[in-house]
Amino acid sequence: MATTVDREVDLYGIGAGLREARLRRGLELADVERETCIRTANLEAIEDERFDLLPGDVYAAGFVRTYAEHLGLDAARYVERFRDLRAPEPEPFVHEAIRAVEPYGRRRIAALAAGALACVAAGIGLYLGLRPAHRTAPPAAAKAVRPPHAARPRPAAPAYPGPLTIRATGGDTWVSVRFGDAHGRVVWQGTLAQGSMGRFGLDRPLWVGLGRPEDVTARIGAKRIRLAPTRSRFVFSSRGVRRG
Repeated sequence: MATTVDREVDLYGIGAGLREARLRRGLELADVERETCIRTANLEAIEDERFDLLPGDVYAAGFVRTYAEHLGLDAARYVERFRDLRAPEPEPFVHEAIRAVEPYGRRRIAALAAGALACVAAGIGLYLGLRPAHRTAPPAAAKAVRPPHAARPRPAAPAYPGPLTIRATGGDTWVSVRFGDAHGRVVWQGTLAQGSMGRFGLDRPLWVGLGRPEDVTARIGAKRIRLAPTRSRFVFSSRGVRRG
């Protein structure tokens, strides 16, 4: 099984391999969306390898893993290939610098360095010889002037007691919860079935990614939090919610 998957990834690529596996099983994209709770637009972007259309590489890697697992493929292999494709290549700054100084030779560089040090030493000696012998008295400390109208500190935003509650009200939805940001440690990840609920403590901020934010209601304690349906990533804390 693993050998077949490796050949699919190597020969067809990530998107083509997933599409080929889906067609062999006689599945439409709508069928996959219904089972995985990943939108058809995101599935199409994966199959076309237009990963820039997905909401971030961490989020996209979760989609690739869920899609591959649904098709019975080696999900770890697909995620590894995705990360290899998205990893930026380092720029050879060090190699270019070495190549630039090589024509001068080591002796030429040593001579230039010695001359520079000699110039610096001569400058220091000249400065010490011309500096006056007497010392001037330090200027008197300026008195602090208090502004007539000191700015008043702004009151802190009210804190809502936790926990964070996420409930699937409009249908099944894919949910990923991490500590801090999209690169933090995974707290929980999976499909939240309609009518079910997840509860998470807010002793530290939580990054939450939602497959279908319009089908979710969120609360911090008893406070209902409004989620923009056009966004899919949020950061929740005891102070409220912001865009993730």
